[in-house]
Amino acid sequence: MSDIARALAGEYEVDVETLAVDVREILADLQRRKLVEIS
Repeated sequence: MSDIARALAGEYEVDVETLAVDVREILADLQRRKLVEIS
């Protein structure tokens, strides 16, 4: 997840901590919907 947040931070003007929270929330939602499996 941190790789995703760092990549997005390089692309957009948002701090990594904020993006990390957003990435975790999005991935958790996708996992609940059984659209991704996180191991």
